[in-house]
Amino acid sequence: MTNPAFAIYDAFKSAGVADDKARSAADSITEAANQAPLKLQLTTIEGDIKQLRWMVGFNTAMVLLVLGLLLRDTLSG
Repeated sequence: MTNPAFAIYDAFKSAGVADDKARSAADSITEAANQAPLKLQLTTIEGDIKQLRWMVGFNTAMVLLVLGLLLRDTLSG
């Protein structure tokens, strides 16, 4: 058990919880707490991907616009 899990385990033991249940609960709480930053990182990455999609779409539209204008000038003159 890691240090935070040991502190939680001690708290459960002082409350009178059985040893195996206290150890299991402490490990579960510690594991859940360690997954919270991962969810925050995934949310940040999803936001970055959404921004990149907009940037690529805007750049594609601008390139097509410039190519269309060049093609129009080439065909007309």
